[in-house]
Amino acid sequence: MNVEFCLLGPFEVLQSGQPVRLGGARQRKLLAILLLDANRVVPVDQLVDTLWHDPPSSVRQQIHNSVGGLRRTLADLACDAHITRSDAGYRLDVAEELIDLHHFREGSRAARDAEARGDLPAAIKLLSSALSVWRGEALGGLDGLTVETVAARLNESRLAAVEQLASYRMREGESGSIIAELTQLVRQHPLRESLRASLMRALLLSGRPADALTVYEEGRRALANELGLDPGAELRELQLGILNGTITATTGRADATKTKTSRHDERSSRFYLPHDSNDFSGRSAELNELAEKVLRTEPTTLVISAIDGMGGVGKTTLAVHFAHQVAEQFPDGQYFVDLHGYSAGVEPLTAEQALEQLLRDSGVPPELIPSGTEARGALWRSQLVGTRSLVLIDNAVDAAQVRPVLPGSAGVLVVVTSRRRLSALDGTVPMSLDVLTPEEAASMFANVIGEQRADKEPEAVAEAVRLCGYLPLAIRIAAARLRDRGSWTVADLVSRIRDHTYRARFLQVENRNVMAVLKLSHRYLPPLQSKVFRLLSLHPGTEYDAWSTAALVGITVEHAESCLDELFDFNLLKQNSPGQFHFHDLVRDCAIQLLDETESAPEQRAASQRLLDYYLAASEKWCHALFTASARRTFTDNVPPQEVRPAASAADATAVLGQEFPNLTAAARFAADNGWHGHAWRLVCTMEPYLRLNNYGGQSYELYAAAAEAANKDGDSFGESLCWSGLASVCRERGDREESIRHFGSALKLVREAGDDQREASLLIHLGLMYLDQDNYVAAEEHFRMGHALIAHDDEHPDHASNA
Repeated sequence: MNVEFCLLGPFEVLQSGQPVRLGGARQRKLLAILLLDANRVVPVDQLVDTLWHDPPSSVRQQIHNSVGGLRRTLADLACDAHITRSDAGYRLDVAEELIDLHHFREGSRAARDAEARGDLPAAIKLLSSALSVWRGEALGGLDGLTVETVAARLNESRLAAVEQLASYRMREGESGSIIAELTQLVRQHPLRESLRASLMRALLLSGRPADALTVYEEGRRALANELGLDPGAELRELQLGILNGTITATTGRADATKTKTSRHDERSSRFYLPHDSNDFSGRSAELNELAEKVLRTEPTTLVISAIDGMGGVGKTTLAVHFAHQVAEQFPDGQYFVDLHGYSAGVEPLTAEQALEQLLRDSGVPPELIPSGTEARGALWRSQLVGTRSLVLIDNAVDAAQVRPVLPGSAGVLVVVTSRRRLSALDGTVPMSLDVLTPEEAASMFANVIGEQRADKEPEAVAEAVRLCGYLPLAIRIAAARLRDRGSWTVADLVSRIRDHTYRARFLQVENRNVMAVLKLSHRYLPPLQSKVFRLLSLHPGTEYDAWSTAALVGITVEHAESCLDELFDFNLLKQNSPGQFHFHDLVRDCAIQLLDETESAPEQRAASQRLLDYYLAASEKWCHALFTASARRTFTDNVPPQEVRPAASAADATAVLGQEFPNLTAAARFAADNGWHGHAWRLVCTMEPYLRLNNYGGQSYELYAAAAEAANKDGDSFGESLCWSGLASVCRERGDREESIRHFGSALKLVREAGDDQREASLLIHLGLMYLDQDNYVAAEEHFRMGHALIAHDDEHPDHASNA
């Protein structure tokens, strides 16, 4: 039984020519989405955005159910089509010959090849066959913004093919036979100037110049009434040519073949790309990815590539270099507009201003450029219809600034750069640009200072680019300053940029300033996100989640989560794992500067206090899950209630502690270094169960040593004794019995002074065991006897024991 998947018209599946029932509207739309990207994975998030305007909490389960129903339907069809699941999403594996869209694209491609060979009859036959699969408006019967956008692009590709076929047939002398079809299409699309021009040429070639002029006048009135515009250059040239006799029925055939050539010659001089960098280096993986995505895309599709990344990461440099690489594929024009979203001292362009620049660059005289964003946008789109053009839109604030500037034509490549992720821009191919690899960064550095100079100090070069955070702008500035200082070594540079304060001052030359560039990213943040960005620079750890951020700023976890996601979208935070965020080193430097300019010292100290309270409460909660209730000791009596990251079981708590341990240790060191001595020793003591679980390895010795010193400064003998006891346990695990005995002795002295008989007995037994390990039986027996005596005394005087 033959199966056909029909996208180019009312959406349906045919089996032996009869429609197949596909279930509900959602299942139909799901199949259409998978067919549009047949044999490629469609991410789950894309499915959610397409199938739901407001996704329910059970959205993933509902997708699973819909896919299950669709699988059963496909199985019933007994065709070569099935759905597979991957980590990224779902893929419909299907023979492309079953999809009408495939036949249209392949036929269009074959027709272009035939034209290139000079075989117009074959081109006409192939393109006519390709268009014959269309049955109406694409994806008919399906709704939703994403579906409508895709349908519009497909319909545009059909009209472009119709115009191309008309051109072929006029060149073969078939003008009269296409007039009726073109007339109907012009009625359906009265504002499409290229289609109207095709009809005018067909009428002229058929000896009907008066009718051609009537078609022009109808178009002029429609444009004036609907858009307030005059006809574009192509229609005006045709009208003037007919009126002054330079284009006639006898010359029309030549004109039909030359018009596109003349338009090509006119547009081929419209190259507005900025100068390509002569020392461009690295980014080979990114260039290959961009080229692969562009080259594999059908010429009948509008391609939008959105490159985002933090300030100074090289988005514009990459985009310009890539545009020059592929420029030959877009001979009808290469346009550039800087939207100044993040330009110092310059207000961002409005869409209306950007469109004025692009229209003038495309050849529209200033006096013919209409006012208003919508009118200019319509004229801009009409200028690019039927062309192979490239448009580089640089430095965008957000998707809203870009959207009115986008062309609507197939065969146009749009490259957009922005510091913000442009997730709201439908149909884009995104690329988030990260910093350079260490190897690429070192190569860039060497290109600036000279290979010979760099080769003398390879280790210093590696350290220099690391301190620059592998950020291209920072590397170029640092290397340029070194290049101009012939008496310096690379090691001299490294010594000067180790300190973040000096580094910020050093990484600026004339109008190039890393900190100024990064601060511009802060420009559009709402007040709360701005505050979160600044206060996060106080965080002593390496990664931040919503709970610790909420405590630091004094907001709810829900608000903190939203702010972190927003900062991530602005490329002000990076993310290696879900829910965990971190700064690029230079962005942290920027946040510190803004913090010192904005928040007072008391405000900063209050925020740090809240964060330390959080980590103390969190550590105690997570560690309590690791040992019995009878052994629990509380250190948070004076800490306000905290909303702590949940851990439902001992296994969960262990996993959380493993992830949060670097933050906990950093918080303890920060507390000790900045006068929060009580927090410093308590944080370490709350972590004791986790340290014990890991056999007191890693940083345990340093943590307990610093904690003992902090407890001493805090004047808390109880805490100090706990820290000495913990340090003794660390030394015991390391096999250093003498040092362990010494630290147990320090703890014993403190608990005796405090009159704590229970802890004294415990420490005496620990010491007895240590002496036993040394085969010092006399000392072991002595300490066991003293410990036993204290225990016996507590048994005889329970009230005393309980008070202790």
